[in-house]
Amino acid sequence: MAATITVTTIIIDKQFELRDMRARSISRREASLEEEHQAMREFLKGTEDEYEMKSIPDTFRYTR
Repeated sequence: MAATITVTTIIIDKQFELRDMRARSISRREASLEEEHQAMREFLKGTEDEYEMKSIPDTFRYTR
């Protein structure tokens, strides 16, 4: 009886430990993705002024 309770407690403890590790891993990934998205937004904000609207030269246009 005591052995069953001990083994069950160990199994449940390991399950909770694995669940906690997965949740932390997901949280870290989400935070990392958010940082990457923010860095990309900042980079793209800095490049907005570099673009110009120019017409495509006729030599590069495809005509039938």
